Amino acid sequence: MKREKSLVIIMAIAFLALAVWMFLPVPVFAADDWKIRVDPAHAGFGALSTWARDAGEPGRMGDPKQFGLYLQVGVLAPDGPYAGTRNLLRKPIAAADLTQLGFDISGRSGEAGVFTPSDPRHGYCEGGAPRFVVEHDGGTCFFECAHGDKVQDPNTNWWEIRFVPPFTQYPSCAGGLTGTVTYIDITFDEQGSVVLDNIRVNDRVVGKPLD
Repeated sequence: MKREKSLVIIMAIAFLALAVWMFLPVPVFAADDWKIRVDPAHAGFGALSTWARDAGEPGRMGDPKQFGLYLQVGVLAPDGPYAGTRNLLRKPIAAADLTQLGFDISGRSGEAGVFTPSDPRHGYCEGGAPRFVVEHDGGTCFFECAHGDKVQDPNTNWWEIRFVPPFTQYPSCAGGLTGTVTYIDITFDEQGSVVLDNIRVNDRVVGKPLD
């Protein structure tokens, strides 16, 4: 008899716990839904996009092999070769929720924190490429490396290139972002090469394959 009562009590407690759980707010597991992916993509003669060992920014936590995303274009032509990434987003996000885009490029100690366009001491960073391409309900915005905010890391000498709101401050996004952002990629389609590291969308950062 006591055993039956104990069983009834246990079942009642379990039912009560289940009922309480069902009425709790449903948690949003952003860690899964909001991860970004950096899948290399390239097409055309002399174009290459690939993760390369010993090419990225040194001393990054969790990246002992020092990966960097190597982008190369061999020739220039209309609708010609490009290197970059596929869509960085796993799922669309609200335009209002996009708070930062960025990547890092290499630099040299002699630059002393002063970024000079076309200076061979730092990685390729011009008015057209590398750039973020962002598709949203209102159209397409481009965020070219040359127009990004730049800060040099005093320890590694790499340059952090960032794009932050208001996005209307950047010349190829004068109308801003509206509605939903469905697509973000990185495109490099000018002759030359560059290594990118620490590719960033909001607080999500990727610096190696399968990150």
